[in-house]
Amino acid sequence: MDNIKDEMVWRESVSAGHEADRKSMIKAQSSIKDIPKDAYNEYHDYMYTSAEQMLSTSRDALHKVGISVHLSNCNLEWDNGVWIAKLVFERIHNGTAHIDQFDYPVVEGKGRPIDKAYAGAVTTGMSYYLRGLLLLPRVDAEVDTRDDSDYEPTKPKGVYKKETMDFASVLALHPSWAGSHSVEEVLLLGEERTNKIGCDKSMTNFILNSIDKLEKEGDE
Repeated sequence: MDNIKDEMVWRESVSAGHEADRKSMIKAQSSIKDIPKDAYNEYHDYMYTSAEQMLSTSRDALHKVGISVHLSNCNLEWDNGVWIAKLVFERIHNGTAHIDQFDYPVVEGKGRPIDKAYAGAVTTGMSYYLRGLLLLPRVDAEVDTRDDSDYEPTKPKGVYKKETMDFASVLALHPSWAGSHSVEEVLLLGEERTNKIGCDKSMTNFILNSIDKLEKEGDE
């Protein structure tokens, strides 16, 4: 009988703890109305939120409600033809630890060997994780609310290998590229900039150079 009572008390305690965590996270998410765009991308001509600004703003919001987050472990692993930074975060509130895992691709580039690319991916992955944790949108408000009901998307003319498409996805989702982008948009831009259709080598070089520029600006 005592064991049953102890189990009921333990379950009530866990439930209360989860409710407190939920309320604190809601407060943290609600406290951030907007994150300043403090950096400028000369390559694509737009302002964006740097990783440093994202980390600072997120940290302040979480600490105000008693939540701490730290990177407890990270590993570099080769997965299906792409290097992946495997990040493990420990999120602590009221003495209870929660483990969150987040993966981010590591892309080498000219003047950016694997060790530097890995370090950049860890920083960018942290920024991306916090953006998701606090439900911060990547789309600018004015773009998100614009009436595009008559818009017909233009399709890339070339056909590309899976590896090229995977790299295009990394660029499209890169947090330092302001707004919301698609793989098709990346391929269209690549065809325009390289003036080549269906050439995987030229497209991959364009994508890697673009990622390299974004990562370098994020490191500054």
